[in-house]
Amino acid sequence: MKINLGGNVIKYKNRNSMLVFVLLMLVVTLLTTDVNAMDIYADTSSDNVKGENSQAKKAIQEAKAREDNKLVLLSDISGLEVKLYREVEFICTAYSSLPEENGGYTITCNGEELKGNIVANNVIPQNTKIVLGDRVVRVADRGSTKRFSTENRLDVLLERNPDESIKEYKQRVSDYGVKHIKGYILQYD
Repeated sequence: MKINLGGNVIKYKNRNSMLVFVLLMLVVTLLTTDVNAMDIYADTSSDNVKGENSQAKKAIQEAKAREDNKLVLLSDISGLEVKLYREVEFICTAYSSLPEENGGYTITCNGEELKGNIVANNVIPQNTKIVLGDRVVRVADRGSTKRFSTENRLDVLLERNPDESIKEYKQRVSDYGVKHIKGYILQYD
């Protein structure tokens, strides 16, 4: 068996030694690539990271510092002590609090009044808080099985303004359209 590596042909006696080489090359590639803290599961405090790996150790420490900063930022935004988060690119649509658009009801699936920073999703647990763009919303309702049975789909409640006619309100909800918004599903105490 042989591998052509940039014009250099490397011959192997058997398939196992070729696989070992390929795995070794994969490890080298991963070590020389930019590091994302969410993908790191290493003990950087141990002494087994030395010499030529000091750059990897430094990259891991810098990534951890960025993650710590993001936790602080999300805690500040949400007013919660955020322990973990998951970044999600959400696909958002809007819904109204009008009974004719909610099966005749003006309450959520939990019996709460349709008001405030509420979103509907069928997968994310109820009462989970999400930093969505520049605001904090709470999963407090369910949507249609066809559209909201994936984690990244949210239906955002738009409240009716006091001086808004029903026609204007329906139009504003319709004008919301479909938006792609980066958000963070929070896990907190």
